[in-house]
Amino acid sequence: MVSMPEALLLFALHDDKGTVQPSAFLALDHALRGALLSELRCRGYLQTKASGQVRLHPSPPAPPAESVLARALAAVGELELPAETGAALDAVQRELPNLRDDLAGALAERGILSEAHVERLGLPDDVVHPMSNGAAESRARSMVRDALAQGDEVSPRWGSLLALSVAAHLAADLFPSDQLDLAAARADWVAERDAVVRAVRTAIELVEGW
Repeated sequence: MVSMPEALLLFALHDDKGTVQPSAFLALDHALRGALLSELRCRGYLQTKASGQVRLHPSPPAPPAESVLARALAAVGELELPAETGAALDAVQRELPNLRDDLAGALAERGILSEAHVERLGLPDDVVHPMSNGAAESRARSMVRDALAQGDEVSPRWGSLLALSVAAHLAADLFPSDQLDLAAARADWVAERDAVVRAVRTAIELVEGW
C-alpha cells in the first residue's frame, strides 16, 4: 500500500512520460505537503483541530520507518505547539524542499516507478519517472472513487486524499465528467472539517493568484 503523498504523486504523474500533468504543476507541492501531514495524522502521530491547529499526538506509535514521514514529523515537532496548520506546512517545506523527488525516488526503489534521463540542449538533464508497476496506483484510484460514493461515511484517509486531489486539479483524471461536480462538493465538505485540506487550499490559491 502506498502512503497518501505517494498516491497523490502517482495520480499527478503521466504514466508513460513520467512528468507531472500541467494542470497540477503549481498546486502539487502544496498538496503533497498536506498529504504528508494527513498521513502522519492518520497514523496517529499528529492531531488537528477543525479550527486550524496541529499538535503532536500525546501517545504516538513507534517512529515512522519512511524517511519523508520521519523528517516531516521532526520538522513539525520543532515548532512551538500547538501551531497553525499553515506553519506546519511551511516547516515541512523547509525540511523537504525536494519532496517530489524524494517521493519519486522511494517509489522507484520499490519498483512502482522507473527513472529516466531526458537530455536538454545546453541544460542539465531532466529526470522523469514513468510508471513501472501500476497496481498500487490502480488500488489507490479505486479507493478514492469509492470514497466519493460513501458520502458522510467516508474515512478520514480517503476523504482527505480525495479533497487534496481535487485541490491539486487532478479530479478530471480521477473521476468521470458526470461526477466532477460531486467531487468538488465532497472536497468542500471535507475542507470544512479538515484543517490540513483547508490550509493547502489557501496556499494553492495564493500561489495561483486567485
